[in-house]
Amino acid sequence: EALDRVMLMSADNASAVMLAFEQEALTVSTKNPETGDATDIVKTTAIESPLKISLNGHYLVDMLNATDAKIVELHLGDDMSPVVVTPEHDKSHTYVLMPLRS
Repeated sequence: EALDRVMLMSADNASAVMLAFEQEALTVSTKNPETGDATDIVKTTAIESPLKISLNGHYLVDMLNATDAKIVELHLGDDMSPVVVTPEHDKSHTYVLMPLRS
């Protein structure tokens, strides 16, 4: 839901969203010079170290809509490594998202 709210403000051709992982929070944000900026914060667990990564928001929404899981695990390396996403209770599906240069 947070991603959907933030994506409302993103530009159609530049759907980059910034995910900023911190101790117990994920900040989802986007910037659009025409419509303004949007930010939403989601509570998280098990963040090992702070990290910011930019992803294509449309791809992330599509991936989340493809699973019926309410909780997903994001496995991150660094800001330019692929993001591996697995539904919490269904390890038979794995999704990979490539980061955008920010």
